[in-house]
Amino acid sequence: MTHRRLAAALLFATLIMPCATPLEAQDTTVTVTCDPGTWAKTIKGTITGDAGANYEIAAKAGQVLQVLFAPVGRGACYMNVFEPGAPDAAVHIGSAAGNEFGASPTKAGVYRVQAYQMRSAARRKQTCRYTVSFELTGAGQGPAN
Repeated sequence: MTHRRLAAALLFATLIMPCATPLEAQDTTVTVTCDPGTWAKTIKGTITGDAGANYEIAAKAGQVLQVLFAPVGRGACYMNVFEPGAPDAAVHIGSAAGNEFGASPTKAGVYRVQAYQMRSAARRKQTCRYTVSFELTGAGQGPAN
């Protein structure tokens, strides 16, 4: 293929292809583990734009799980909580229900806490700093292995 034909083919492909969309930001995932002898953990985090963070904590059936999400400063970041076996349906939507979640008794399995920003803040590429605290008690205390 000549340079002229190659250039024409590339130009044609560029014209008929839709505009490229930016890659979606990837959420990070952190497995929450407690230090030996403790049943609580506090994590400091930062999210920017539409990149969120997921925290996964394993619970035994019948335990009590408490989660406290605390944005630092003024921002539009919140948390959602997903129960084991329901990865697409949040049982707690922080923007509507607040920054505290408690499950008593828990279902056995991995709970996922998703830190995210509201769409308007994400579009502006704002940054949200926060702390998220987990406490898991009862039924043998401590996280499931």
